[in-house]
Amino acid sequence: MEVPVNKNNVHPGHMQPAKLNFLLALVLTLCGVLAGYFATIYEIKMNLAHKAENEALISLEKRVLSLEIYLKERMITRDDFYLFRENLEKRFGEVENKECK
Repeated sequence: MEVPVNKNNVHPGHMQPAKLNFLLALVLTLCGVLAGYFATIYEIKMNLAHKAENEALISLEKRVLSLEIYLKERMITRDDFYLFRENLEKRFGEVENKECK
């Protein structure tokens, strides 16, 4: 018993090879575009996180330098120094926690 064939010599219910190749190429192209998009977004996020981390460290470094100046001039009290130290340790802990995530 023969299976009916249309004029393009393709069995009913089957796609032509050219259409199948086109769809495969289209799907692969879309996958490539999406992969490029998400890779770019991820890189931008990582750059922003690194920049924010650098700014936080620069801010902490400036505060340490200002503390050194105050200590040299003996214009800071012991309580102020301990308060600043606790604040500094807290901020360094936050920076370390950001790095771990």
